Amino acid sequence: RSPKVLPNSTSFASRDLPEFRSVRHSHVAFLSASGRIGSMMPISIRDLTAYSGQKVSGIVRINTTRSDSQSSIERTDGNVPITIVNGIEDGPAVVVLSGIHGSEYIPIAASQRLGKYLDPSSLRGAAVLIHIANLPAYLGRTVYTGPADGKNLNRVFPGDPDGTVSERIANFLVREVYPLADRVLDMHSGDANEQLGPSYTAYYGKAGTPEVIRASKEMAIAFGLGLMVEFQWELRGNDTSKAIWAGSAAVVRDIPSIDVEMAPGMGTSPSDSINEAYGGVLRVMVHLGMLRTEAMPSGIDLGLPETGEQQPLPRKRQPCLVKERKFIEAPLGGSWVPLVDTGAYVSRGTSLGYITDFYGRERTFEATAPSDGLLLIRFESPPVIPGDTLAVIAVLNASDEACARLKLDGILDGRGYDNFHVSDNNLGLWQWAAATGWLMALCVSIYAFNGTRRRRKDRPYQHARVPAAADDGTQMMQKIDAHVI
Repeated sequence: RSPKVLPNSTSFASRDLPEFRSVRHSHVAFLSASGRIGSMMPISIRDLTAYSGQKVSGIVRINTTRSDSQSSIERTDGNVPITIVNGIEDGPAVVVLSGIHGSEYIPIAASQRLGKYLDPSSLRGAAVLIHIANLPAYLGRTVYTGPADGKNLNRVFPGDPDGTVSERIANFLVREVYPLADRVLDMHSGDANEQLGPSYTAYYGKAGTPEVIRASKEMAIAFGLGLMVEFQWELRGNDTSKAIWAGSAAVVRDIPSIDVEMAPGMGTSPSDSINEAYGGVLRVMVHLGMLRTEAMPSGIDLGLPETGEQQPLPRKRQPCLVKERKFIEAPLGGSWVPLVDTGAYVSRGTSLGYITDFYGRERTFEATAPSDGLLLIRFESPPVIPGDTLAVIAVLNASDEACARLKLDGILDGRGYDNFHVSDNNLGLWQWAAATGWLMALCVSIYAFNGTRRRRKDRPYQHARVPAAADDGTQMMQKIDAHVI
């Protein structure tokens, strides 16, 4: 487990590569090792084994069903879908963790794409893809928590082998997956009840050794997003029992780790967000020297040089670094009404939304911005219970160029939203103008239709002929295919 520098390989040009721990030569990593050494050694998780040059997928069962009375969702509590891609050369092992929250679909889709397109013959090291860590929450379509125990998997690390469903999953990851890892990427997005934006990476700035913090920050930058958050939670003495989040459970075990939060959430999985998450993981793997740039899947723009030789990963512009965030919690339950979209730059005192009683008649709480900043996360769905985080404000560094760009974009977004947001008390000028225009267009359409009927009342109606070039939709599908990765 001691760090060492990756050796140069004939298929990789000489370059400076990050240090990593050669855990792939440990007894923990090779549960079914047959005595071979180097990159020929297999990687195993329970009964799922990938030898050098292999890619295998399968369900790893954590435990068996306890009772026949359980629902079909609860009976999946021991199922974790995993893909192991074991390269043909030795190198770092990266764990890509998705589906900690079952309704965060973007990282799950990106992980599934990685499992489909990663080629072990082009890989140096190994990728362990935990596609859906919390399968009960995924199938149950629950937000934050699992349907069987009501616990948030990302708050119960390091887990308990004899505990509830969520605690057993956390314990499995810590005891059987993390020992394989030289790096961990904990992938998230806005949950089904949240709006999140812009996308950002995050790392623990006060947990782990200085070397782990440095390596984590480098990964967060390499991922390539424009915003990066430095978590300020301190874990004194690297107390593993207090590292309750998936990422923190890695760093206190000397494994560099980052969190990724993809926009927009709300139960959606837009293709551009999936592509961004997919490309971000590939950029991290290139940063770690795991992938040859000429082996990149087509259609993914990583900003790499157009050459068949392995080149250092071009550094994108430094992201905006955020060290301070402000949280607004709901003091009571009710129905939430949002007023501002994420990505907007708001000033202190701006009304971000409000809670009403369950009749919708009386405002019981007004959520106002506690400081100037970028609205990073907010509640989208109406149901609110006491303690819910209604909004998160990112405090931007005014002297940072990248933050200044985000602020300018956020000011423009905020102005647009202020100008066009429908007030619940009255209609603004633009709403009256839109309604008047719609009525005028309707009148013109009715008049034109009646005139056409009068002119054609003595002739049978004929459909206009569709141009032959569009009959089979070939041109349209070619345009669509050109944008599909």
